[in-house]
Amino acid sequence: MDPSRRVVARCRPAPTRLRIDLPRRPRGSTLLHQVAVLPDGLRISFGRCQTRGDVECVQRLFAAVDEPKPQELADWQYLEPSGGSYLAVAHDDRGPLEGGVAMYAAMPVPFQMGGRPCSAIQSFDTLTLPSHRGRGLFPQLAEIVYGEATKAGEILVFGVPNASSVGGFIKHLGWTADSAVPLRVRPVGLRYLRRRAGLRRITPPELVNCHPDERCSVPPDVEGLVQSSLQPSWGVRKTYDYLSWRLRRPGVEYRSVEVRGASGVLQAWGAACVESKHGATVGYLLTVLFRPDSAHAGRQALATLGRAMRDEGADLILSWSWPASPSSQLLLSLGYVPAPTWLRPIDLYFGYRRLTDTIPMPLLEVPSWDFSYLDSDTV
Repeated sequence: MDPSRRVVARCRPAPTRLRIDLPRRPRGSTLLHQVAVLPDGLRISFGRCQTRGDVECVQRLFAAVDEPKPQELADWQYLEPSGGSYLAVAHDDRGPLEGGVAMYAAMPVPFQMGGRPCSAIQSFDTLTLPSHRGRGLFPQLAEIVYGEATKAGEILVFGVPNASSVGGFIKHLGWTADSAVPLRVRPVGLRYLRRRAGLRRITPPELVNCHPDERCSVPPDVEGLVQSSLQPSWGVRKTYDYLSWRLRRPGVEYRSVEVRGASGVLQAWGAACVESKHGATVGYLLTVLFRPDSAHAGRQALATLGRAMRDEGADLILSWSWPASPSSQLLLSLGYVPAPTWLRPIDLYFGYRRLTDTIPMPLLEVPSWDFSYLDSDTV
């Protein structure tokens, strides 16, 4: 290793400057307002989530289908994004809190269009109770969210639906989702094959770089690194505020790595996590950022995160790698190869729809995209 560079692999307590202390109304109070009445008597209410009552509308729907959403996760998804997430709820005359039957939600994220800052929304939650499926509520709710988001200046909606739901986004919402997420995989020895053969037990990952009571964060000077990093044509802008919020996701322990030069200048930064999912212990390489003239530092950050996930018991390590990604060749050099179908734990598709006609469609071709696990709601 070059002695002029040093690698720091550690987690720090999350910064407090972004913690959002929104005024909480009593439980049962929501700011969603009615925007439509459907022919069958159902109503649709919409709003930007600002209160615990707004979040409770979502939690009650998920609880009704035996998929409870923890309070901390719901607050992080719905209240903490800037301005609150967009939420549309179909309900009966009892209101969205007591009579909800379906919902659609999307969160605002900082975005860049050809290197220019803008804003987009990420579709992340949709649900219809079994008693009301087949009534076309999903597209009606989504169109209300898209319309209000367009008024707010959002230029695009994107998401990562799975194989069972991607068809609905294409057919009913006009999304473009031509191919599966470009997944790269790096098996850790024979661990995953032994797991598939039932010869290796699933053990919860033990964190070696994180204290259980601390949250991984980002260094204050990462903003300078982000500004100097190679920028893709289209993708999420990984600002300090966005990274700090993203790495506070409840229920997941992240670890990070910094590579600094002899003068202390940040040359590369990355984040990862290890989760017991899909019947295995999976390492997720979330993202690595590095300066254009410091690809060696980026490679060092990737290698350090890989070793950390291996030591924490990962059976295999997954990463997304679009052709426009600056780390694409680095991943290949470290043994991350395109994942064959049989090795994919789940089929995810990247999809999108433009919300304004001012975006030329040729600019939205897949080679110009660059997304990572950090930019999704999967881990």
